[in-house]
Amino acid sequence: MSKTDRLQKLLTDENKITIAAVDHRGLLKTMLHPEDPEVTTEQEIREWKKQMVELYRDKVSGLLIDPSYGRELVDPRAQCGWVLSMEKTGYRGKQEARETEILPGWSVTDAKKLGASGVKLLLYYDPENKELAKKQKDIAKQVGEECEREGMIFLLEPLTYKKSQDPYVVERIVDELIDLPVDIFKLEYPGNQDKCVRISQKLEVPWVLLSAGVNYEQYQEQLIIACESGAAGMAVGRAVWQEFGRYEGKDREKFFREVAGPRMDELVGIVEKYGKPITNG
Repeated sequence: MSKTDRLQKLLTDENKITIAAVDHRGLLKTMLHPEDPEVTTEQEIREWKKQMVELYRDKVSGLLIDPSYGRELVDPRAQCGWVLSMEKTGYRGKQEARETEILPGWSVTDAKKLGASGVKLLLYYDPENKELAKKQKDIAKQVGEECEREGMIFLLEPLTYKKSQDPYVVERIVDELIDLPVDIFKLEYPGNQDKCVRISQKLEVPWVLLSAGVNYEQYQEQLIIACESGAAGMAVGRAVWQEFGRYEGKDREKFFREVAGPRMDELVGIVEKYGKPITNG
């Protein structure tokens, strides 16, 4: 299968991108048991991910999942494409100097063997920390080059984590990483429509909007602006389902069925209406 074919697996019929992100790990423990995350069991995490995959696989063009808990959930026969995360959960280094680490014993080749269309790398990035930024960029380049060799799609998620006085920090990060062999950028909302437009004009590859844990209504607004300004779609996680921890048992199942499911349908509709189609190949 070529890279063009793998990208097509991640697109809607209108050649836009609607990815459901369910690759959360450490954060998920806190959401499942906010009073004591460490009591979360492996089985609870696996069951949650299975439930989310079943809820969204027929609604979206792609599913983003982690290899730690999601390998057995990847189904190459599904209509949607699959993207597998490359990074370990958490980070190495201090709070203000975060280093991304690749999951030990895991590679782009492994993801390809599972039938995935591509991989995702979350890249903590601070443009002001020049030495660390270079190291982080080198990690992304390494993954990107492996994707090129294997014909896999590379989705890069550069993430800010420092409080910055620079209102253009997302755009600055794009400027610094634009020369990497990336197929899709997964970006934070840069702040306003003008910045979305500038990012769209700079990038020769598609970009999608992540949710970064904002509430659902706020993400809806951001997604409309981003898509009207040139974004190809979304890669959304918590904004759709983050309130689930308030519920248990049948009430939780009802929340997923009656709230989280319809929310995803609404967001897909926004992308189909406003998103920029991708010319594949």
